[in-house]
Amino acid sequence: MSRRVILRVVGILLAVAIILDAAFVACFIVAGKYESSITVDKDSRVLSSDEGVRILVLSDLQGSNYIELSWAFAAAKETVRRAKPDLILTTGDNFGNDVSLRHLDAFVRFMDSFGLPWGVVFGNHDYNPSFTMEEYCEALEESENGIFYSLPIDGSYSNYSYRLRIGGEDVFSLIFMDNADSAFTENHTAWYEETVKAGVGEDGSYLPSFVFFHRPLNESVVAAEEYARDGGIGSGLIVDEVRSEGGSSGLFDKAVELGSTRAMFYGHDHRNSAHISYRGIDLCYSLKTGITVYFKLGSLGGVVIDVDEGGVYEIGRIYI
Repeated sequence: MSRRVILRVVGILLAVAIILDAAFVACFIVAGKYESSITVDKDSRVLSSDEGVRILVLSDLQGSNYIELSWAFAAAKETVRRAKPDLILTTGDNFGNDVSLRHLDAFVRFMDSFGLPWGVVFGNHDYNPSFTMEEYCEALEESENGIFYSLPIDGSYSNYSYRLRIGGEDVFSLIFMDNADSAFTENHTAWYEETVKAGVGEDGSYLPSFVFFHRPLNESVVAAEEYARDGGIGSGLIVDEVRSEGGSSGLFDKAVELGSTRAMFYGHDHRNSAHISYRGIDLCYSLKTGITVYFKLGSLGGVVIDVDEGGVYEIGRIYI
């Protein structure tokens, strides 16, 4: 084959790639605008609404190329359409392995295209891109509608928090933590305690809080074993082995001691959907959202958290 023919073939392949890329953007980046009751103040780290809010928690979109991302985005679009949230969050594995800056740009544009505030934590697969974690954080921080900001703790990046204010009253702390690449450390627990103690309600007690991260805790294993053996307060399924982070930071014990956290949300184990009450805290799997890697048919979607004035809340699931 002559050099001219080779160059022509390469040119045709590049043209096809560009066309497919454009088609991907046209089909999946434009998600459709929604309206949110939430106003974001990034400087004071406050999410404000005059009325009750719905939070949608997605997890494990986990696309490693444009085809997989298109499947994941399609599932996320349908989940958002059904949930009609005011705020979208993820509990990690926003990508698969070895993604590029082009994939990151597509993800940010996709999430921005809903017209809703959104935030993420990182999963273990998010620590395997072809770009740096600093570039990852910068892209999220510079997004149009994202609430993400990065407080690095012991090599982890997606640690941050916001207060949720409804009707002029702070009703919840939303705490985002990163145990994706390694287990929580004592420094994570110290930051969690500091964050909880910084949120004080009108009656002087700590604000109720929700905590979002990627990998289950050791206590999640114990809770799941008791749930499978004895039943108890909970709902949903444990299909996969609960793959905990394996750390010993004391985070859960500290949460029980402080009495602020009402629920912890995490992903990682794709076919698990259980919400289990354990020592006064709800340990909740976020549903896997992306139609990628492995999943259980009928169990894809997201978790919704409805919070009303006064901090009354309800946790449910949206299936697609």
